[in-house]
Amino acid sequence: MAAEASKPVVECLDVDNYATWRILMKYVLISKGLWAAVESDTVEHEADQKALATIGLYVKEHHLSTLERCGTAKRAFCMASASCCCSRL
Repeated sequence: MAAEASKPVVECLDVDNYATWRILMKYVLISKGLWAAVESDTVEHEADQKALATIGLYVKEHHLSTLERCGTAKRAFCMASASCCCSRL
């Protein structure tokens, strides 16, 4: 249990922290064996859904409706980039 306390906290994605969130979320997905769901177009449905759920747990509530429409982890990760980067334009 002590090892769990030493894990870094990943702040939920908001409009001003995409650059850091993207890197930390990549590492979270890699550590869970789910990064392939973001990189590949051919991934098992269960792994994709686990990756999508993991991403969903690390976004602010105002992103959830958009995330829900994405349907796949790859689209969700891409959406995060578009919505956060575009909001600064």
